[in-house]
Amino acid sequence: MNGPNTQDPQAATKTVADSQVEVTQLMRPQQGNFAGNSVGTSSMQVGISVIAEDPRSPDSERRTTRSFFTMVALDDDGNALSVPRLQCETAEDHKWQCEAELRRSLRKEFNERLATGICR
Repeated sequence: MNGPNTQDPQAATKTVADSQVEVTQLMRPQQGNFAGNSVGTSSMQVGISVIAEDPRSPDSERRTTRSFFTMVALDDDGNALSVPRLQCETAEDHKWQCEAELRRSLRKEFNERLATGICR
């Protein structure tokens, strides 16, 4: 484990909760049918949810994690491939697309600020 470590030997016995994942890098191409929240020229932002349940309790399903991945369409040679534009049909579709565009804008700003060496 990297980074600061606790001096409390009892810390390993305490309950902890994940609050946010800063960066996730996918190491291999993912295949499947995905519903995009926003579509670019060759990429789409895909929302992924994790559902947890208590096997002892029916009707205990709840969403515990929500994350967004940018997936790039690739041809058989691994080159970026154009994807069709997203057709928003409902108010919820438009909301998801607006939120996806905001996340993209914030991510670009974040990466640009990091590139300037702001934390040196």
